[in-house]
Amino acid sequence: MNTVVSIGSITTAELTQAAAEKLHSRAERFACEVQGFAWCVENPVDVLVVDAELAGASGLDIFRQIRQVPGREHVVGILVTEKGDKWALYEALDAGLNDVVTKPVDKVELLGRLRNLLHLRSGFRGLEEKVSSLESQVDKSLDDLREANTYLNKRVQEESERCLQQQHIILQRTRVIAMGEMLSAVAHHWRQPLTVVSLLVESLRMDYDEGTLSSTGLQQYTEDIINELKMLSGTIDTFRNILKPDASKVRFELEEALKSVLIFIWPQLKDNNIRITLEDTSSHVSLFGYPREFQQVLLSIIGNSRDAIILARKPGRILIHVEQTAGEVIIAISDNGGGIDESVLARIFDPYFTTRERGVGSGVVRGTGTELYLAKIVIEEKMAGVISVENTSEGTRTTIRLPLSIEVQ
Repeated sequence: MNTVVSIGSITTAELTQAAAEKLHSRAERFACEVQGFAWCVENPVDVLVVDAELAGASGLDIFRQIRQVPGREHVVGILVTEKGDKWALYEALDAGLNDVVTKPVDKVELLGRLRNLLHLRSGFRGLEEKVSSLESQVDKSLDDLREANTYLNKRVQEESERCLQQQHIILQRTRVIAMGEMLSAVAHHWRQPLTVVSLLVESLRMDYDEGTLSSTGLQQYTEDIINELKMLSGTIDTFRNILKPDASKVRFELEEALKSVLIFIWPQLKDNNIRITLEDTSSHVSLFGYPREFQQVLLSIIGNSRDAIILARKPGRILIHVEQTAGEVIIAISDNGGGIDESVLARIFDPYFTTRERGVGSGVVRGTGTELYLAKIVIEEKMAGVISVENTSEGTRTTIRLPLSIEVQ
């Protein structure tokens, strides 16, 4: 139930109480501004109806003081005044009040204005609850990511301590790297929606404080904020799906896998002035294997191209070309990052081999030398394909060949 508080004359109190009861709201009345202020500090208030002239202070000052109490920042108010000129209205609006009623008070007018403010206050409360609910969902998704990251780090430590096979250790380390990449990508993807939400909330507050917020405007603000927060939640789901381990081999669409990878890495490329282009001449290609590990392979290759371009300090280009032959699909990823020294090209898939200084790069973890080694295992051992790297006139081209129909056990 909404709470309406009146501070001032007996007439104002009686008219306010009658109007509040018609609107099924609780009414509290105080002739003394000190008692009224003390009550508002201790109890929730939705609408304050206050006389302009009180025994010990002005109604404007009392309203300002109540608005400064934590938790009362969004109280709406009506000033009851004997002045009927525009300057009285200006003073009230400047103090944060939402409406002005001139004495002698018309009870029908007061009822209408009080109804409008209660409706506005209820709508704003509903918006706060929706935003709070969506923020809780986003927080839960972030907690899931933190738990996943903690789990992966723990797994790396356990596997190292037990001296398991090198391939398993490399797999876990690469997943930790991918998690770091994901957190970085989440930050890039969230930057713009969070800025939009911040601007919408600020605009909403300004409209609310100025008394220009209508029901239609409130609904539009609500829809816009909810849409932006849904985008944030959808981003979490997309990134989390890429990093989930594959339980078994499945059939998956190449086009969908490529789209997820491009959504994941595009903001980082854009921030570094790197243009990425997809040329796909294939038609509804289905592959059999491990879709998430395959996507991680693509991310590693594109990430290497990104780092090479950044080190070259030049406007970058990455081209992904897909073509289909009778029995296989060929995916070629080319860049203009300057290429790899021919003397080390043959060792590019060796474990722990890297052309960069260890730990150096543009992301969270760089230069571990495990990404391409793991890529070779996924493509050739798990998906019966072939992966190769060669230099071009401008940079490097990584080519992946995968069978279209063979289901490798």
